[in-house]
Amino acid sequence: MKRLLIKCILGLSTKRIIAKYHPLIIAVTGSVGKTSTKNAIAQTLASRVTLRKSQRNLNSDIGVPLVFINGEDAKRSIAGWLRNVGKAIFLMVKKSALYPRVLVVEMGADRPGDIAYLTGIAKPDIAVVTAIGDVPVHVGYYKNSDAVILEKANVVRCLDKNDLAILNCDDEYVFRMRVMTQARICTFGFSSQADIRIVDFQTKTGRDALGNEFPLGISFKLGYRGSFVPVSILGTLGKPVAYAFAAAAACAMSFDMHMIEIVEALSDFENEPGRMRLIPGVHHTMILDDTYNAAPIAMRAALDTFAACSGKRKIAILGDMLELGSYAQKVHEDMGAYAASISALLIFVGEQSRFGYEQALRNGFPADRLFHFSISTEVIDMIRTMLQPGDIVLIKGSQGMRMEKIIKGIMAEPKKAGELLVRQSPEWK
Repeated sequence: MKRLLIKCILGLSTKRIIAKYHPLIIAVTGSVGKTSTKNAIAQTLASRVTLRKSQRNLNSDIGVPLVFINGEDAKRSIAGWLRNVGKAIFLMVKKSALYPRVLVVEMGADRPGDIAYLTGIAKPDIAVVTAIGDVPVHVGYYKNSDAVILEKANVVRCLDKNDLAILNCDDEYVFRMRVMTQARICTFGFSSQADIRIVDFQTKTGRDALGNEFPLGISFKLGYRGSFVPVSILGTLGKPVAYAFAAAAACAMSFDMHMIEIVEALSDFENEPGRMRLIPGVHHTMILDDTYNAAPIAMRAALDTFAACSGKRKIAILGDMLELGSYAQKVHEDMGAYAASISALLIFVGEQSRFGYEQALRNGFPADRLFHFSISTEVIDMIRTMLQPGDIVLIKGSQGMRMEKIIKGIMAEPKKAGELLVRQSPEWK
């Protein structure tokens, strides 16, 4: 009852605030890549307009309205929710000259009806759909994958003819949405048919003090109508960053920004903790930290990136992908088979990941280099004794698996955990 009351108050307040201030709303949804894309869009447009973006993963029926009132995630604090209500009342009663011109928000679809509700209270002017994949995240709460796709499609169905839908044309489920809206369409991706195209993607490498070769970052080119601009990013890996940049470019071009200007605005872009970040490990090793969350499409992308990485030994530590319902066994078996084909040492964590462990064993992966643990903290002591100079370690799993605890146990500078790792705030600890 308390949550329902808060939801109603925030929803009505958001609708009234939008009607009063008429901000341009940019909504980002998808199974993966929402936060990186949102951040890239906000960083690109910051020099052109006053804007506000959603913080962390506030993308729910409660979180999205907080962006419009500049509220706080008060959790169980009555005083915090009273402050939020006070901010909403002030914005509705008074006229704030400082209200942002643009709002960039994530919209999540944890349950049926989520996107329909969010677009009902905050219809976007620009909608960006990142990626969905064959088995979308949170599919366990839906009838099937198609139901998730149809739910996310609401973000483009609500658009008017003068609005803009920005779609990933490399994802067939997202690309299908172009026929579900009357809005203008702009596509992005590696495909030759993309409006904003990514080409020449490469992983940049370097050597440490002992001569071990490790990945350093990525480079690629962004193009529009045959003209390409080079991009170079250090400290993070994987194609998802390139997709985020391409989506941001599509958005920025609707504000009459040129590609060179867009790339310059993103020159110091830094992915958030837990999203394909490179972190030095103990014993002259390198950690690929992708511990923020895990969905099948994101797991595949992480393993693809891992396969392309340099390193003396590749060690994968993989946790459960949660909320997949009847798809869980198959996707974890696929994860185990693929990880076994590219890794020298494999560690699985969690109940669902046992399917991956068993599949790797069936595929002939050596039993003396294959391990399974119930929880993430059980891994630390063993893996510290097994690491060798030159190893590169991929660590990934769903939020509930708390895989970042493993990284804290094997990173070269654990005192930096607070700034480098995800979920280091007091409430998580």
